Amino acid sequence: MDALYPGKYIFTRAVPARVFKPSQLRVLTTATKIVPYAPKRSGLLLLNTGVATAFIGQDQTVNTRTSFPLVGGAALTINDYTGELWGIATAPVTLGIIETEL
Repeated sequence: MDALYPGKYIFTRAVPARVFKPSQLRVLTTATKIVPYAPKRSGLLLLNTGVATAFIGQDQTVNTRTSFPLVGGAALTINDYTGELWGIATAPVTLGIIETEL
């Protein structure tokens, strides 16, 4: 028996392992699919490695006026989203992508 907890048991819960899937993608000046629908996805990290601004949206209607801007050098973390993400850029730019799955 443990001296700190005499006569007591300590139970722990296993934490599910996460799978990290790194990739890179070139976002063009036309709508580009960044990630597909992924029902097991638990998180997503996007890093704009270029200098141009990329705009992020949920479908192929992504545009530079109403979509989320991701300026050069910036990162975006998205949790609990399993849907598609699309992008368009003011000039071609590379995004670093890390998807996590439970």
